[in-house]
Amino acid sequence: MNFWPGHGLFLPAKTKLAGVVVEIYSKPDCHLCDEAKVALVKMQRHYGFQLREVNIAGDPALLAEYGTRIPLIWVDGHLVCKYFVDEAAMVKRLKLSAAEKQI
Repeated sequence: MNFWPGHGLFLPAKTKLAGVVVEIYSKPDCHLCDEAKVALVKMQRHYGFQLREVNIAGDPALLAEYGTRIPLIWVDGHLVCKYFVDEAAMVKRLKLSAAEKQI
């Protein structure tokens, strides 16, 4: 088992969540987005989920809806984090998604 520092949550060390999709809604020149991406890449290396970036600047509808209320982080279509990565919330949702998909 691996301990996710500071959160008291455990996942098996070999857990690979390739069937779980994490999306970050971001846009260029967003320092909070850049920080969130760094945190998500670190988590992705550990947990093995799919990571996708959605550039809202390239979609007028998304830009109008979210504007500066980014980054937003979704796990399998569920909004988990706004503005920053809450690692405890992410691990909780990753575990739930893995259980739902029986990974």
